[in-house]
Amino acid sequence: MSHPFNIEQAMGQSEGSRLDEPSVIALLSRLQVGGLVRRGCVNLISFEALRERLGGSAWRYARPYIWHHVDGCVARHFPADAWAERLNDTDFLVAWPADSPAPVQAASLRLLASAFRRVRMAWRPSDLIIRCVTEVRGQDLGCVDLDPAAIARTDRDILGPW
Repeated sequence: MSHPFNIEQAMGQSEGSRLDEPSVIALLSRLQVGGLVRRGCVNLISFEALRERLGGSAWRYARPYIWHHVDGCVARHFPADAWAERLNDTDFLVAWPADSPAPVQAASLRLLASAFRRVRMAWRPSDLIIRCVTEVRGQDLGCVDLDPAAIARTDRDILGPW
């Protein structure tokens, strides 16, 4: 299923964005470098299910810890040329330059699952929202849903233990 995602609109909905207009332009340019989007090596992941399950005040309390946890996972486990950028309260772009989309898909799945573990909450496959960015048009990202169960079946072979 195809989903449009407007970066500027998403940033306006949240106190969690750390991007200003020049940063958005640089980010969108970065996505186009080296054919990352063309190769399927950019994902949009959402912690929306975690926010909904935690509820308002618990989410506001847990949110900075989850962001810090995601940043730490990226620093520890991502190669130097891969990155994740928080867009708002719940959405991150994850890019992992590779010949195939498998590593970024596995890393995206692990980031989401580890955030649930961080707050000691079980997750359902429907909680792990991962979308592959298929196109960039202005500030709009075209995205398609990925199946977390299919990613999980091959995950250990791709990244090894985390």
